[in-house]
Amino acid sequence: SIMNINPRSAYNCPDNLALLIKEESIDVTFVSESWEREDFTLEQLLEDSLGEDYQILSNPHCRTTGRVGGRPAIIIRKDKYTIKNLTNTVIHIPWRVEATWGLITPKNITHTSLIQRIVLCSFYYPGPKSKTKTILLDHICQAFQILTAKYGKGVHFLLCADANKLNLESILSLTPEMRQMVTCPTRLTPPEMLDPIITTLGRWYQVPVCLAPVEA
Repeated sequence: SIMNINPRSAYNCPDNLALLIKEESIDVTFVSESWEREDFTLEQLLEDSLGEDYQILSNPHCRTTGRVGGRPAIIIRKDKYTIKNLTNTVIHIPWRVEATWGLITPKNITHTSLIQRIVLCSFYYPGPKSKTKTILLDHICQAFQILTAKYGKGVHFLLCADANKLNLESILSLTPEMRQMVTCPTRLTPPEMLDPIITTLGRWYQVPVCLAPVEA
């Protein structure tokens, strides 16, 4: 199972966030806004509450020094997947782009498995006033092409975000299999869907359920 969440700073609710992940048996958690600090990382923050069963991928250097907010991350259970961090290794993240990339390989696959690898991306778009719209969308489309060419047949994509009204058509048009799965409002006042789950794995998932916010 997967979860896409914006806790508006994991630092306000580390124990509750970890408890939610464990109680709901979440395999992969996409955090669109972790507010990660360079001097006190998410790994350090969640070390006690999550334990050694999870690996955290993040990009704590993606914003201008002194700004708060953003800094997407991915939290992955180690027992089910082999994990590779693609952030600023295979995929270079342009300055000011809020994105974290990873690759997971299910440990029980065979050479005949339809799903050989899953590319993960957690991203954050601040909103209509941001000047990063074009560079963010171009980055995601370029990364898709690079990773498709690199990993070939059997690679799938799972992208989760707080997209803040960003037009996602350029991402959805990358391949006919790419679908946006969230149908219910993720913000209630006014009712809007701001937190998409975009994937080529749609036929293997049920319709996402919106949970109550994590309490600080």
